[in-house]
Amino acid sequence: AGTSFGQSIDDLDLDTFDKSINLNLRPAVQLSLELVKNMKKKKFGRIVSISSRAALGRELRTSYSVAKSGLYGFTRTWALELAKYNIRVNSISPGAIITEIFGVGQKLSGEKLSLSDDHLKSSEAFNDFQPISRAGLPEDIANLAVYLASDESTFVTGQDFVVDGGLLAGRP
Repeated sequence: AGTSFGQSIDDLDLDTFDKSINLNLRPAVQLSLELVKNMKKKKFGRIVSISSRAALGRELRTSYSVAKSGLYGFTRTWALELAKYNIRVNSISPGAIITEIFGVGQKLSGEKLSLSDDHLKSSEAFNDFQPISRAGLPEDIANLAVYLASDESTFVTGQDFVVDGGLLAGRP
């Protein structure tokens, strides 16, 4: 779950800010609070939160950026507190991923598309946007989440993984 409310500094209102926190941050903390009780008893658990590359800052997205930045602090702090219980806490910060929040369902021409549509995978719009010249797909995030929840990542905790096709590394 998540959505971004575009507002400039001049238009920012606290009702929208609270709405963003309550949708983009609070549910992850609330769910984790309930689950961690049993994880501590079993001395085993994995928490993987979905943040956003926007946590590092994004113009006109104050509320969303703050909420997703909160997940970063949550991840780091809980990783420290829960390591002694064999509970690992990590987060993933996607860039442009083709989902409903990104606008899946419409091509520039207005026709419907699917996630396997070649237009999404190699759109010229992404050639100047990021080094890997395509938008990300949900499975790009899911594969990392599966790894972080698996026994293959037993030495990984307190980390945020930016999955953005190289955008954070720089533009081509």
